[in-house]
Amino acid sequence: RKLPKPGKTETLQALFPEMANGSDVPNPPLGEIKLIFAESFLPWEIILPNDAVAQRERGKICQSGWAIWFLFDSDEKGEYLDYYSAHRMTNDGHVRIYEDGQTEYLKAIPDFRISSKDPVEDARLEKEFIEESRQINKMLEAKGFGMTGNEPGGVQIRRYQQLEDPK
Repeated sequence: RKLPKPGKTETLQALFPEMANGSDVPNPPLGEIKLIFAESFLPWEIILPNDAVAQRERGKICQSGWAIWFLFDSDEKGEYLDYYSAHRMTNDGHVRIYEDGQTEYLKAIPDFRISSKDPVEDARLEKEFIEESRQINKMLEAKGFGMTGNEPGGVQIRRYQQLEDPK
């Protein structure tokens, strides 16, 4: 495992005191998952709740403008964390982190669409974009990653804009 960039080490050690004592990853369970998740949200010092990790509970973190839904599960590759992150200032992210640190990027609601100067082609592209966004949203809701109303206002507005037909 490569060492974090300068400045990150101190923040990680503050978030996970065991790392200040020489550990490369936070204490078990799922130390590698906790570390990779924390590194993703290091500027905001967002970490997974210890109880949720220990009990493998699903949950949502609303902090510093973020809404982050998460769940634990397993498959043939081992235990993993799936999370979906949304903030009004950046693209949504949908990530799976396995207990060994392997990371996969899953489908997220897209931010931009391809356009065309041809009005017929542009209408088709817009329709496909809206349909894809809504299909991904249905998958997220099935995972328990749907909006419940307690997310930051910017996240709620952005999700509405991502899914609504602009006409």
